[in-house]
Amino acid sequence: MSTARWQARRLPIPAAWPARSSPAARPWAVVSAALAPVLLTGGYLVADALQPASYSPVRKTISVMAGQAGTDRWIMTGGIFLVGGCYLVTAAGLTGVRASARALLIVAGLAGIGIAASPEPAPARPRGTSPGPCSARSRSPCGPPSPPGAPRRGR
Repeated sequence: MSTARWQARRLPIPAAWPARSSPAARPWAVVSAALAPVLLTGGYLVADALQPASYSPVRKTISVMAGQAGTDRWIMTGGIFLVGGCYLVTAAGLTGVRASARALLIVAGLAGIGIAASPEPAPARPRGTSPGPCSARSRSPCGPPSPPGAPRRGR
């Protein structure tokens, strides 16, 4: 008898294998897992196209686009938030994997939502300047600056 025939006879019959009561991954979990990188990449590309020329994707992170100084920051913030949600949905639908793997997905999802909820602050301006045309330390709305320690009028 050849070796292949002998090994084929020893294989268990598929009907004898224990049947799973539920699939290892729900179909909506697979869709959620596939959607996460698409959302992150799409959000990055759209937000990058809307940034000013001073933004450099080589020197700055994607968090800058979602931060206070980002142009149309809601796009990248929404993308990061949705990716975190996809991780949570995927963790809920992966019933056939170990609890530690699901817990790691939950932590990653909560971290993504936390990052989206706390954007990077805008860079600080030099002291004594304001975003408008007039200094915050001026005597009148657009007058010359007051010397340090001078009393302010109108308060």
